[in-house]
Amino acid sequence: MKKPISVILCAVLLISLLAGCGKEEPQESVEVTTVAPTTAAPTTEPATTMPATSDEATSAVKYDFVAIKQDADKINSEFNSSVKAGQFDGSIYMKLGNDFEYISTTGYADVDNHIDNSVNTCYYAGNITAQFTAVAVLKLAEEGKLSLDEPINEYFPKLERRDKITVRDLLENTSGIKDYVDHIGTSNKIYFLRSDFDDEITEENDSKKNKSIIFDWIMSSTSEFEPGTRRGYSNSNWFLLGKIIESVTESPYEVYITQNFFNPLGMRSSSFDSKNRLAVAYGGRESGKKLNYFGVGYSAFGLITTVSDMLKWSEAIASGSILSDESEKLMFSANKEETEEPCANYGIEYDGNTASVFSECGAYRSALCYTLDKSEVFISFSNSYNSNPESLYEEFKGSLRRYVR
Repeated sequence: MKKPISVILCAVLLISLLAGCGKEEPQESVEVTTVAPTTAAPTTEPATTMPATSDEATSAVKYDFVAIKQDADKINSEFNSSVKAGQFDGSIYMKLGNDFEYISTTGYADVDNHIDNSVNTCYYAGNITAQFTAVAVLKLAEEGKLSLDEPINEYFPKLERRDKITVRDLLENTSGIKDYVDHIGTSNKIYFLRSDFDDEITEENDSKKNKSIIFDWIMSSTSEFEPGTRRGYSNSNWFLLGKIIESVTESPYEVYITQNFFNPLGMRSSSFDSKNRLAVAYGGRESGKKLNYFGVGYSAFGLITTVSDMLKWSEAIASGSILSDESEKLMFSANKEETEEPCANYGIEYDGNTASVFSECGAYRSALCYTLDKSEVFISFSNSYNSNPESLYEEFKGSLRRYVR
């Protein structure tokens, strides 16, 4: 695997990474800590990328990386201004080409203990989790351990319309299974567990109990539409895919993901349900806090990770080192039809140029965006409900618009 500047960043952070997401030493200040862009000699090797279709080729964004390198200080200053204006608290990383990196960490991981956020701070990643679930299912399909087009009735004999729903329907959000997460609002949605769980899902429950409660609810729920007739994002799809992975591998979902992705990629800070290694959540509604209880997120939005680990993941996916060409083509197919809201088929939204996920999970906010030619990466996490990584990404892209050619 080729090692672009993103890997250089990981090497620089190696000492702190070896400590995982363990307790960080208190720091004296919570001032914005911004590392200036680093530079490295341009690589002579072409970036590895998947073959583009004609539609993808026309939609690809091409930057003038020479100009970006020359204006690095100016871009860095503009990004800092966006972070400050947005009152963003959290961790941010952006890479452009081989010669520009932006790193910023602001706010507290733990106010009471005066611990600042850093690139090694652990956050809930929200629906970025689904990307791992999708890749796991595709790998198992490659190995002949399941078929994407098989009905899920053997896995879930009590589920309504189980004979009409396939594994592919779960991956492409066409199952019609009701979401166990609800929301209010349209443009600025607020997410929370359905009221059905008010008396059952508690902070005192262990992961196994909360998972069991949610699973039983999904099994007894009614469908929202006929399978295969339209798309509608449902966390229940991703929850059930986690159960399928467990059934096929005879291993807990979390163990399978750790052994097949976290360990091989050196993602030492990534885990599930490790509350003692997690940044404290600040703000948000009381109703949203249940999303962070043990076991509730599971294979839909239960991942806890860091900016540094997500950099390793995006590098591995873009390098084509995890999935076969056929599976990659399937996963990164552009949306086939317009919907009222993005559906994140196979755990991502892909427009033919950029793979992206933006998520909210209680007070935690997250963003993971990358191009398959590895020319652009944006990763951001926040433990403050009032911070918005998606808006920040749009601000950054606005500053870069003049470099598009």
